[in-house]
Amino acid sequence: MSTTTINHILDPIGNRAANKPKPTLYGRYVNMYRCYDVQIEWLHNGEKQHSLQQEITMHCRDVQNEKAIWKIDKQQFLINEHSSENAMDELSIACTKQLYPIQLLVDKSGQLERIVNIAEIQQRFAAAKPTLLRDFSGPLAEQYIHAIYVRKPSLIPSANLEMAR
Repeated sequence: MSTTTINHILDPIGNRAANKPKPTLYGRYVNMYRCYDVQIEWLHNGEKQHSLQQEITMHCRDVQNEKAIWKIDKQQFLINEHSSENAMDELSIACTKQLYPIQLLVDKSGQLERIVNIAEIQQRFAAAKPTLLRDFSGPLAEQYIHAIYVRKPSLIPSANLEMAR
């Protein structure tokens, strides 16, 4: 049985905040900025098998008509507390970086309404694709890159989300 845990989060000034993994996604938070150091561990029979650490920043850019626009960015990807150890990790990180920063429109209940900057994300990935294909060769890398490129319109699992107007 595998489980995922979040060990710690940084508060806005960079101090570890014990057991506070509940960032609020709506409210009176215009210009609120938070930085979270997130560590995800995959356990098997109670023992740590792998971990992923990343810094996630959240910035509430605007609140209007009971909806908030949140800008989310991810930085400093570490796998098992080190820089990536193999080509597939590097490829995964390189592709993931194209998704961020992402801007989300969220209603007052915290429900995601749409990705505000979907066109920008698509442009970033299209611009990065030739470099990714150059830097990561082989059939598995090509298959991975092409799968992401083809699936880019559905970056969020719900097919019913309205994309940016």
